[in-house]
Amino acid sequence: MRWLDFRIIVPLASISLALLLAISPLFLLGEADKQIDITSRDLTEEQIFELQELELARNEAEARMGFTTITGAFLFEGELYVAGTWESKGVKFGSKQNYGVRDCFVGKISLNGTFTIIEVFGSMGRDSIIDFEPIDGGFLVRGFFHGDGEFNEMKIVSEKDETVYEAHWRDGEWDGVWEIEEEQLQRKSKKIWCGF
Repeated sequence: MRWLDFRIIVPLASISLALLLAISPLFLLGEADKQIDITSRDLTEEQIFELQELELARNEAEARMGFTTITGAFLFEGELYVAGTWESKGVKFGSKQNYGVRDCFVGKISLNGTFTIIEVFGSMGRDSIIDFEPIDGGFLVRGFFHGDGEFNEMKIVSEKDETVYEAHWRDGEWDGVWEIEEEQLQRKSKKIWCGF
């Protein structure tokens, strides 16, 4: 009888684990121990569909393979603002050019599900966004560059291998970019459930 139980339990446990992993949240949005702030209940069906169409990475391996990631998000007047990283083969990035290997982006998904790239920026290396927050008239981003960082005409020139940056976007353009100390990173970006 014990042998029979073992033969039944092991396959069931394997199937259960596979199912759990398949529906687990997509934590490209930072650390898995943080609370999810935005869920499907907060979004329109069209916004959820558009998130699915972005073909987001579902784990670290897919992020390393070049899939687009979202590391922070917030809702403003029903529109979903997202920030993350992408590579040249990113879905929905059209003619946007990478500055390097993996660059940063900020985008918006309207109530009707239209995805718009607000801005792309980066360095010659693998870049990241750690903080993404709304501010008066726009948003701020903080993260890491590997080399000089470019924000259209604004640049951060750095002799370091890894540069910590902060940039503010207001009224349709960058209005300031700075090199900052790592201790200034807040690591409090709102998280979104992307396991739709």
